[in-house]
Amino acid sequence: MLELLLDGAMGTSLLAAGLPPGDLPESWVLSRPGAVRAVHAGHAAAGARLLLTCTFNLAAPRLDARGLAGSAAAIAAIAAAAVALAREASPGARVAGALGPTGLARPGAPAPPGLGDWYERPFRALAAAGADLLWAESQWDLGEARAALAAGRATGLPVVVSLTPAPAGGALALPDGTPAAEALRALAA
Repeated sequence: MLELLLDGAMGTSLLAAGLPPGDLPESWVLSRPGAVRAVHAGHAAAGARLLLTCTFNLAAPRLDARGLAGSAAAIAAIAAAAVALAREASPGARVAGALGPTGLARPGAPAPPGLGDWYERPFRALAAAGADLLWAESQWDLGEARAALAAGRATGLPVVVSLTPAPAGGALALPDGTPAAEALRALAA
């Protein structure tokens, strides 16, 4: 059996380090890299062998709306710095290029056209920066999770998709009512 300890919550850790509430953690990748590196180092010191990059919002319009990632060059710069910070903090650990949900999907509605495009550029940038694998985290919409998975797989790197289901009628389900087990089977297919 493979055992691999993952890191902790980057955003929560940066808030504890002084990131102002409402600011995006990615803003510190370039402006306060030492703080991001220190969080990775703390996770590694606690035994984490897989570090997720500080890029949760890199595929989300909210990052673009704040002027942090409006161009391919800006996305590439954040991705490269984020991968480098994780590597510097723990050279022996694996680095997962992490992206969270875009916020564009709506429960029960079809995936918006072009949803995969929001994932394509940052996943390619994370792969080019040297991530060992890609991580589509905290997905809560099956259509968006599929789009993220397809965009990640197009890079040729292994891709992990994590879901955030909630209790629903004695089981776990996504907000649109899709049972978690069904969502996992759909993604595996």
